[in-house]
Amino acid sequence: MKTAASVALALVPLVLGASAGAQPTPAPAAAAGPAAPAPKPATELDTFKFFLGKWKCDGKAFASPLSPTEHSVKGTAESKLEVDNFWQSFNYEEKKTKEHLGLKVKGLWGFDQGSKRFVRAAIGNHGEWDTASAPGWEGDKLIWTGELSGAQGRIPFHHTFTKKSDKEWTHLLELRLPDGKWIPAEELSCKK
Repeated sequence: MKTAASVALALVPLVLGASAGAQPTPAPAAAAGPAAPAPKPATELDTFKFFLGKWKCDGKAFASPLSPTEHSVKGTAESKLEVDNFWQSFNYEEKKTKEHLGLKVKGLWGFDQGSKRFVRAAIGNHGEWDTASAPGWEGDKLIWTGELSGAQGRIPFHHTFTKKSDKEWTHLLELRLPDGKWIPAEELSCKK
């Protein structure tokens, strides 16, 4: 009897250990319903489709914090759809001359469905960057309001794009000086 009791006592930790480590069998997962539909690009972006493609630009830079003298400017612009058509990337380049430093800008613009505003962010080859937003088109004009930040500090700006036709648009960049006065920095016309 002593041997049977010793064997029983020796088995107790094994039985208790096995039952303590035992995990309940999980219930079968509920059948998943249909996946939520994928979000779609905002229809407001359709108004930017005319920017798609390659453009040649011609205009002038005015004397401003970005340029000491007024002079002519030539450049190119290109825009294409990105990230499943939710955004447009844009590349803008102005040719370097003895009067003009040249400029290379890369950016994205799109429509923020939460704030119901057009938004953009851009970077340039002089270390500058900007962010801006616009409430929408007013007739043939879209006015971006934002801030340019770079070697000159932070400069508030308005960047007005005007659609002249399906084959032409203009852009006017205006800067706010420290005294609060707005001045034109450059204005170019871009054509296909």
